[in-house]
Amino acid sequence: MKKIIFYYLLLIVLSSCASIVSDSTQKIAINTYPDKAKISITNSNGIVVQQVTTPSVVILSKSDGYFSGETYHITVEKDGFVSQTKLIESSANGWYMFGNLLFGGLIGWLIVDPMTGAMYKLEPNEFNVKLEKDII
Repeated sequence: MKKIIFYYLLLIVLSSCASIVSDSTQKIAINTYPDKAKISITNSNGIVVQQVTTPSVVILSKSDGYFSGETYHITVEKDGFVSQTKLIESSANGWYMFGNLLFGGLIGWLIVDPMTGAMYKLEPNEFNVKLEKDII
């Protein structure tokens, strides 16, 4: 019985809350009216990471490295319409902040969640963009 309790406590200490309930990537839904718009997603280093046509769901990495959340610029373009750029930013999620206090411990807080990127969430996680006609 003591071994079971020991292994259970060891599991709690070595685990990390955000990595258990979250992932290092996140789905972002992108919709436009009208649809069939071209989407170009650029990361914080200026590298185009994805190009899709709406409607679409993309999967983006939440981290840019150890203790570094990612930021993305989404450019929406369609012939005859005004181009728009939207921003996706990362922030620490609640499971990282409070879950590790209760369950994960220092290993989750300082090593596992920051290395996996699970400590972050991307916001917003859905874009509904209404394109305006270009009058030029």
